[in-house]
Amino acid sequence: MISRHKAFSGRRSFCLLLLLFVLSIEAAYCENVVAGQADSETARVRDRLHVWTHPAGSHDNYYLAPHTHVKSRTTPVEGALYLGVPNLYFIQYTEELPPLEDFRKYAISFRPMKEVVWSLTGMAGRTSPETRAHVLELAEEFPNISGFILDDFIKWGKLRSHEMDPHWVADNLVTFPVTLTFTPPQPTLCDRIELVQSDWPTEDYRTKEFVIFANSGGNRMQVAEGVMPNVGGALVSIDLPGNSVEEVTIEIRSTYDTDKAKSCGLKEVRFWFEGRQITTSEEWEAEASSTYQSKFHKPEFLFITEWSNAEELTIDTSTAPVAASLTPEELAELRSQTVINGKRVPIVCGVYENQISQRIMPHIDQVDKVALWTWFGRDLIHLEKNFEELENLVAPKPILLGCYMYDYGANKPLTVEQMEYQCERGLEWLRAGRIEGMIFLGSNICDQELEAVEWTREWVSKVGDEPL
Repeated sequence: MISRHKAFSGRRSFCLLLLLFVLSIEAAYCENVVAGQADSETARVRDRLHVWTHPAGSHDNYYLAPHTHVKSRTTPVEGALYLGVPNLYFIQYTEELPPLEDFRKYAISFRPMKEVVWSLTGMAGRTSPETRAHVLELAEEFPNISGFILDDFIKWGKLRSHEMDPHWVADNLVTFPVTLTFTPPQPTLCDRIELVQSDWPTEDYRTKEFVIFANSGGNRMQVAEGVMPNVGGALVSIDLPGNSVEEVTIEIRSTYDTDKAKSCGLKEVRFWFEGRQITTSEEWEAEASSTYQSKFHKPEFLFITEWSNAEELTIDTSTAPVAASLTPEELAELRSQTVINGKRVPIVCGVYENQISQRIMPHIDQVDKVALWTWFGRDLIHLEKNFEELENLVAPKPILLGCYMYDYGANKPLTVEQMEYQCERGLEWLRAGRIEGMIFLGSNICDQELEAVEWTREWVSKVGDEPL
């Protein structure tokens, strides 16, 4: 039998050993915590990345319709997790503004996200005092709402180069046939006519079947018929009898459009006689049975072969603030309400590449940050130039780079090369401190197996944990 003294001594030794063990574990734990805190204070690329999100399926019936029949089911949080990004922008995407109860359901689902930026103006710049009040209330309740976004806020933009070309003359969902009637100032000899197919980026507004009539000596006769190729910019040359014409009518009987516009158009119409093009732009008249409501798609513009002749139509010399969802004064009042729980919650305003102008500054002066977006994939070749121009315009306001993962302007998939270009430029500017972050649009195309999306996912995985 062990004596009571020896047993006590043994228990004391055991307790001392246990205490030393616990102290050593605690010391190691504290060391790891300190190391972890230091590590967490190191900004990583991933921390500066955001995903632009809408409710699941928002783009199914329009943007994605020509390319996939698979409906998107990806929610905002699922889209962010799929790309490996901890932050998101959430933008309302309905004609009717949702009630506060719906907003809260989304806010609850966003609790695992590090940062959430919520829209004060949604699709097409839609907003209301009630909606804005709802969002401000949410920010008081959910501390990870770290900012507000003004989507489609500015209602003005300079014409892009391809938007200055005529492409259609008839309104959307037009009833065929559509007639284009050309009238010279006096009877004119004409032996050939050339039609140039529309080359709109979405591949809409392409004329299919046509018939040509000529009025000569008071008699109207059919002189040609044919089918335009379904290729943007394709040229069709039609020989005419060579008589003196008083009027030429092109009757467009059908379109290649199947999904959206269901309209028609031409990029140019040229008249010839004995190998020489007839000058038409100054004296000939043009009329269409249906017209698109835009001054840059009038039928007479089909005569213009050099857009420098029409450059004056694109110049905007006004110094007044541009049209927007709110006036500068209303925006200033809204910003005064964004001090929430004692802290300024910043407002971000989206700006397209064709809106970079001194004219937007009365509004931009009332926001905290700016996000640059390039609507057409083809215009990414000007990204560096546009970014520098915006940088000089809005400095010292922080800039975020918006990166589409789909060519929404042309309504077709973005190429991997285009995606890589904007991501690599963005990463370069992020490391140099020239931008505050990057935004990928968007969550509701993440399950469509688009090459640009999959490339972005791999890119985030590769660079996301790199320190800044």
